[in-house]
Amino acid sequence: IGLFMNIQGYHGSTAMLQILISTHSVATVCRINKWECEEKRIHFPHGGSLKDTYPVPKKLSVLANYYDLNFDILLMQKYGAPDTLFKKNFDREGRIDMLQYIHDKKPLPPAYTDLGIQTIRPVVAIMWRPYCLRSLSKHEFEPYQHLVDLDKWMKIHEEAVSHDIQTMVFNYGDLLWNQRKVANTLSSIPCINKPDFEYEPILGVDVFEGNRLKTKGSLADFGRAFKAESFGYDIETQSCSAGLTDIPKHYAKLIAQAESKLASLSV
Repeated sequence: IGLFMNIQGYHGSTAMLQILISTHSVATVCRINKWECEEKRIHFPHGGSLKDTYPVPKKLSVLANYYDLNFDILLMQKYGAPDTLFKKNFDREGRIDMLQYIHDKKPLPPAYTDLGIQTIRPVVAIMWRPYCLRSLSKHEFEPYQHLVDLDKWMKIHEEAVSHDIQTMVFNYGDLLWNQRKVANTLSSIPCINKPDFEYEPILGVDVFEGNRLKTKGSLADFGRAFKAESFGYDIETQSCSAGLTDIPKHYAKLIAQAESKLASLSV
C-alpha cells in the first residue's frame, strides 16, 4: 500500500504522522533525519532532491533506502496540496507523478521486486481543518485561501474516486476530539494496526533528532488541553456552530457550505 496524504502545510500533517507511527505498521522516511520526516527533503548523492523532476523509478529507489520494507504500508507523501492527482507532465514538487506511476502498475525498481513487491496500491487520504480551529496553529490562513483549499480537496476526492483509488477524508477536529472515528476510518486501510492516540514517538526508533517534530507529547494529551466549544466548534456536526463572525459574511457563508460538503465525506 502506498499512502498519499493530502494536507495543506501547517494543517495537522505532523499530528497525522504521529498517529500513523503509533500503528507500528506504516513505514515512514523519518530515517532521513530531516525536518518533519518530509520526503521532499531527501537529496540525491550527486545533486538534486526528491522534489525535483527525476524519473519515478529513481525516486522510488531512493525512498527504499529509508523505508522499512517489511511493513505493508509505505507513507509516500506526508503532506501536499496538489491541484490534480493525474496529469501528463511532471509535478514541480515531484510527488503527484509517483501516484500516477504506481496506479498504472508500472515496473518497480529492484529494491522492491527483489523482496517480492511487484506492485504498490495507492491510497489517497485528505485532511481538512475547520476554519474556526485555525488558531490551533501559529500559521493562520485567510478566508479566501481556505475556500481555495476546500474546493481543491473536493476535486481531489472526486478525481481519486473516479480512478477507483481507495480514498478517505479526515477532519482535523476529529483527530483531537473524536479519535474513535479516526481509528475506524484508518481501519479501512488493509494491513494497518489500531492507532494509539496516547503514543509518543520514541526518539531514535520512530523519529530522530534531525526530524525536529513540532508535536510534543501524545495527540490525546493535546486534544485534552483544549475544549472544542471554546473555538465555537461542534464535534457532532463537524461545524463551526458559533458562526464565523470575525470574517466578512459572504466568506462565512461560503466556508460553511464548503465545510458542510467535506464533513459529509468525513464519515
